[in-house]
Amino acid sequence: MQSYPILVYVKPMNAPFYYDWTKADGDAVAQLTAITGAPGNLWPYPLSALPRSIETGMPEIRKIYISGYAIPEAIPNGLEAIGELLVTRNHTVPGSGKAYLYLIGIDQENVPYFRGPYKPYPTHYYNEDNGVPVDRLFGRIDRNLLDQTRV
Repeated sequence: MQSYPILVYVKPMNAPFYYDWTKADGDAVAQLTAITGAPGNLWPYPLSALPRSIETGMPEIRKIYISGYAIPEAIPNGLEAIGELLVTRNHTVPGSGKAYLYLIGIDQENVPYFRGPYKPYPTHYYNEDNGVPVDRLFGRIDRNLLDQTRV
């Protein structure tokens, strides 16, 4: 009988883990935390700095925007919510788009994480010809009910 080694992964004691949060990587680290320098504003966000897992998991991304909270808010798991990322993508119905929100948080070491997607409309579709009021997009994620995907 042949024996095989057992491989065990041991998580380092000092490496934080935040359930349902994804650690930002690459250019996303600088872009996601830059919003703290000008909170309360809406900024275009470069596709090249979108966290890899969002970029590869969402087809036909159209536009991306980011907005930082004027006052960061403590949320469960020891993170602080600092803003939201809005990702829009194409939809098969002409003049219609889909929108998804991601909550941005930082840990005690200022490492950015994101969580989502959250759907800002009942069906997460919007009419491109009519535009969308900003207050119907940002600031709607209930930080006490992060497991809800509809806002």
